[in-house]
Formats: sequence, C-alpha cells, structure tokens
Amino acid sequence: MPHDAARSHTRCGSGLYRVPLSNTDVGNTAYYKGVPAGGDFNDAPDLPFAFQARSLKCFSPVQITSSRDGSHNLTINWFRRTRWYGEWVDYVDVPLFEASESYSIDILNGSTVVRTLSASTGTVSYTAAQQTTDFGATQSAVSIAIYQLNSVIGRGIAAKATV
Repeated sequence: MPHDAARSHTRCGSGLYRVPLSNTDVGNTAYYKGVPAGGDFNDAPDLPFAFQARSLKCFSPVQITSSRDGSHNLTINWFRRTRWYGEWVDYVDVPLFEASESYSIDILNGSTVVRTLSASTGTVSYTAAQQTTDFGATQSAVSIAIYQLNSVIGRGIAAKATV
C-alpha cells in the first residue's frame, strides 16, 4: 500500500489491494510497502513504483484489411476493441469506453516512421501522392502500426501489419 494512508483502497482477492489513482499520478513515482497478513508495516522495505496507467491503454485494433484503387491509393480498414464490456450482445458494436474514437497510424520504412496518419473511424486513406513523397514511388506493400488513442495516456497497443 502507498505511504499516503489517506487514499482509499479496494481488496482484489488473494490479499492484494487496488489503490485508485488520479490521472495526475500517471508517470509519478510513489513508494509502496508489501506487508504480509500479520506483518509489521515498519519492517517492510519501501519500494518505488511509477504508475503507468496500463489499465487505460487501448487494446490493439484487429482484422486489418486493405484495398487499392486504380490510382494506387491505399485504403486501410480495421476494427477497434474495447477495454471493458466487450461482449457483442447487440450485433452492432462494442462500447467505446474512450472520450472519443481516435487513431494514429504510422507508415513504416523498416522500423523508421515516415508518416503518421490520423483517423476518427476504422478506416484511413494513404494516397498514391503520399506514398510517392515517402518512398519515391507507390508501394505494392506497406508496413503499418495502428494505435487507438486514450485521452489520458495517448497511444494504446499497436496492431502491426503489412498491407
């Protein structure tokens, strides 16, 4: 548990406690003590931990597909996933659970990002003109990384593909 005894906590089972932290705590280091049942708080060592808000990190998009038109423009499509209540009960879509739907799409040349596109739906266009600017010619295959965005911590887990 953190030194700040004023914080409330919730027991998660197996004797573990989940401490609610605010968005302003993201990236800050706090000191915790692991105290076994019946143990002495003063005997436990202080352990530093930087809160990374991993539970806010968006899952990677899935089912990435693409198509090219006659002008070599590339359209990339994907489906988002949700962090909470992901059952597909209405056969329409899972809840968003983000402030807004937003994506960042990196176009890669090897491991180097040559362009970042933005989207507010599960589709984005990478035009022939953009490909020519980035690579000198249109490409038959392009490596990408798609991230869904969270308003607090930014990019989630990348979905990587070659399309």
